[in-house]
Amino acid sequence: MCLLAQKIIVTGPVGALRKNVTQEKVRKRTTVGVSFTSVANRFDSPYDTSNSGCGKVIFFCRNASGLVKIKAMTLELTFLGTGTSQGVPLIACDCPVCTSDDPRDSRLRTSVLLTVDNRNILIDATPELRLQCLWNDVRRLDAILVTHTHADHILGLDDVRRFCQLQHEPINLYAAPDHIKSIEKIFGYARADRACGNRDLPQLIFNTILPDQDSFSLFGRPIIPLPLWHGPDSILGYRVGGLAYCTDVTRMPDETLRKLEGLDVLVLGALRPQPHPKHLSFDQAIELAQRVGAGRTYFVHMTHQISHREQEKLLPPTIHLAYDSLKIATD
Repeated sequence: MCLLAQKIIVTGPVGALRKNVTQEKVRKRTTVGVSFTSVANRFDSPYDTSNSGCGKVIFFCRNASGLVKIKAMTLELTFLGTGTSQGVPLIACDCPVCTSDDPRDSRLRTSVLLTVDNRNILIDATPELRLQCLWNDVRRLDAILVTHTHADHILGLDDVRRFCQLQHEPINLYAAPDHIKSIEKIFGYARADRACGNRDLPQLIFNTILPDQDSFSLFGRPIIPLPLWHGPDSILGYRVGGLAYCTDVTRMPDETLRKLEGLDVLVLGALRPQPHPKHLSFDQAIELAQRVGAGRTYFVHMTHQISHREQEKLLPPTIHLAYDSLKIATD
């Protein structure tokens, strides 16, 4: 039986694979399986694992002889956080989820790290960005994509300064025109041309994604902006290869649906069981995911009303709940 089905390697809090793999500690967090570097070293892998903080993705299958290496992939997504704007647990809440002993119910604000050929692309910068990078051993950052400028998606941008110090160069940030204006108001000091090489400040190059822009290139990969609606607000999702990231959605225009044809992985915001004016409920998210028809869908941006263990049982086979530090891979 294949241990890691559907092109997926799972790391993060203890989960369903704990019977099949060993457990190691990674920066005070329990990990299912072994770290990517450790996996590569165990098999004397020729694949480079030194630049991205996690290395290229290596696939394994369990047979009678144990774990067997299958192949390497070059597109990997790490869920840095999967919680709603207040995170989970909430401050001063004693509900079953906020006091759960299942580490998958502990959710930092929603953000992901996309690793493309050993280059790291951050999608949104949460207030916990520093902790997220420490817990996931992120050692390099090459670009930032912004979906929108609500506080839980941009207030970590100041922490990008550490990567500018390490890399001795500014980092490109990409966002829609209105979002660039909002970022300028809060983080204008971080513009590379204003920071003037000050190592104590972030060094960001602001790049505007035009409304009619079909795609742009990052590290040899086309990045496709995906127009979405977050209640009355226009925001962006992004598609890279067979993977699309669409958080904080209430409505997906037909033009965006067409851009998602042939998708392998969809990351989709699903707030809670009840409807919300600016987010998809679970039923609405399931319906939209089935319309898109991706091979796999992962829900993010979840409140403390969602118990991972209980809700996962109720989902269709191709839809899953993401959790902090989960890693998935695709072509």
